[in-house]
Amino acid sequence: MGQNTTSDVGSVKPRLGIITNIVPHYREDFYNRISKFDDVEITVFCQSHIRGTSLRTNFENLGINIREIRYIGLESEKFGIQLLPIIHLAKNYDALIIHGNPRILSNVFTSLILRLIRKPT
Repeated sequence: MGQNTTSDVGSVKPRLGIITNIVPHYREDFYNRISKFDDVEITVFCQSHIRGTSLRTNFENLGINIREIRYIGLESEKFGIQLLPIIHLAKNYDALIIHGNPRILSNVFTSLILRLIRKPT
């Protein structure tokens, strides 16, 4: 499995990665709530914004680990690819949640790779 972090002696936290396009203001409450889970280390992989829209992620307001990723695609996210660290995700996280946006090809590609290597998703 992935690398775990130790919070107390003998206590190991599983690592959960969440892959999504952005964390818009209307989902901030959800991410702040899951950040309070003490028994798991959560990191969200997302973009800071969607080009051509007013949606932005305000990382400072979130009580969770955020790893900003780059995105290549058409305006308003009609079609695109996120530049995900797939090897890092596969090696360092015990489980992954992928927000399955079919317009983002990397979500499909990443899901297939993770299923092939039998990573819990």
